Amino acid sequence: MVQNRIKKIINIGFIAAILLVICYGTFHAHVFQFEISIFENRLAYMMPNFNLTSFFNKSFQDNVELAYSDQLPLANYMKKWYQYTNNYTFDKVAYDLFKDNCSNKYIRVDNILSHYDCQNGNFYNLVYNIERVNIAKTSFDNRIANINELISGGNWETYIYYIERDNDIDFTTNEKSGIYEYLKANINTPNVYRFEIPDYTTFNKYFYKYDHHWNHYGSYKAYRQLVSILTKDNPLLPKDEVLVSNSFSGGKSNYNGYYKEPFIVYRFDLPNYSFYVNGKENKNYFNQELFLKNKEQYGTYATYYGSNDGEVIYDNHDDSKENILIVGESYDNAVVYLLASHFNKSYVIDLRAYEEDMKEKMHYQDYIEKHHISKVLIIGNIGFFNGLVFNMEA
Repeated sequence: MVQNRIKKIINIGFIAAILLVICYGTFHAHVFQFEISIFENRLAYMMPNFNLTSFFNKSFQDNVELAYSDQLPLANYMKKWYQYTNNYTFDKVAYDLFKDNCSNKYIRVDNILSHYDCQNGNFYNLVYNIERVNIAKTSFDNRIANINELISGGNWETYIYYIERDNDIDFTTNEKSGIYEYLKANINTPNVYRFEIPDYTTFNKYFYKYDHHWNHYGSYKAYRQLVSILTKDNPLLPKDEVLVSNSFSGGKSNYNGYYKEPFIVYRFDLPNYSFYVNGKENKNYFNQELFLKNKEQYGTYATYYGSNDGEVIYDNHDDSKENILIVGESYDNAVVYLLASHFNKSYVIDLRAYEEDMKEKMHYQDYIEKHHISKVLIIGNIGFFNGLVFNMEA
């Protein structure tokens, strides 16, 4: 009898503990939601509002599932551990297969990623596989049509800047994707430029090994090129280099900490900007000296250069200079804080977040006229120029 009673109590306690964990996890996911997934460097999925339409077309259920995957306690730790062990297993297999002859060969990881440039069994880069215009021609044509509609008939100058990266070239043959040439041939302005990657050596110098963004060498080169395109000014010169972290683990490795590399930035003497983020003043939006003083907190691209806010305004307080609109995505975060020094006000827009952050749609021509903008820079990589989410209403 006593043993049965003890067993019953243990079973009840076990069930109660499971229910408590489930209830706490559900409560935490609904009440203590976070907006940014630092681990994956993106906006986190939030719990959706219920309505009958989304319930019956099952989008509500799908969005709840996505939200739980981000918002449940320990979700990020579980993702990180999964990616870490997965990469360790893959690298062990790859090492055994290619240790005798792996240098400068693509070793496919999945449908989009490969290892490239491995020496003595150590893999020096995760690279995206090459993409070509014909794979997503409809999406490119849609974006080009939208850009042509936006730039027609305006009194402002429009500049297009395409960022080539690893999926624009096959490093073994140096065959190019043809995307830049397609954009240049079909966008109705002569002002179409690019950040060019002609070979692996160039890519390896200007981009991170385990993240898709350009490093401080790459973003600074792009800044110097854009200054010469947009203005007659001399570029700002860096004062020095600062090692922020030795353990930067980027988006290609899902921020898992298995692949690590240095995160280095340039230090500049910057103007005394005023910042307005999504309509509100933010005195420390990009306070470089403060960031570098507390650099252990800023060891990722997003935490240092800024997340993908819908609207950021850099006010340089110089009415003798022009106002510029910069429409782009995360690549421009490492450039705009320098470009802003050459303009009076710089309006930086990320259309992935604009409507949600600003509670209104982005109307291109109205926005330009309202803010007395004379130059527009449309900047991005392949995902920007075939991603329909970046289309705007004229």
